[in-house]
This record gives sequence, structure tokens and C-alpha cells, in this order.
Amino acid sequence: LAPPGPTDAEQRHADGELAYALNRLLRRLNPEHETILRLRYHEELSYGEIANRLDVPIGTVMSRLSRARAKLLELANAEELPNASPIG
Repeated sequence: LAPPGPTDAEQRHADGELAYALNRLLRRLNPEHETILRLRYHEELSYGEIANRLDVPIGTVMSRLSRARAKLLELANAEELPNASPIG
């Protein structure tokens, strides 16, 4: 038998802690990086939609996203984040 998983309340609490930590990290990014990550992952826009919104080529969107993700990962690795449970 698999060990029991977290209760709904425990999961909501853990998710809330992780969301808070992620938002704190996003605010530490430069505005360009924060904006591009929020458009892609919060608003769930496609590369083309982001390019139109920001009036830049798709290649620029891709390179900005790559740099923004790398910086976010660097910041996340520099501090201890709450454990994330697997999605699914």
C-alpha cells in the first residue's frame, strides 16, 4: 500500500506557500523578465500572442523567456523554497 498523501487542507497550504514564494521571486526579476513569464505562464499566452502584445518578433519572445527562466532558476536555487508536490 502506498503511504497516504496530504489532505486537501495540507495540499492547499503547501500550494499557497509555493505560490507566495514564486511571486516573491518573480518580483525580484527585472520588469521585462517578470512580464514575459507572467504572460506565458499566468495568462497562458502563446509565443505569437506575447509577440503581438509586446510588439516584438517571436524570436525575441523566445530569447527573453529563456533568459527569464534561467534567472528565475538562479534565484530559486539561491533560496530554500517550499517543497512542491508532483502535478497529476
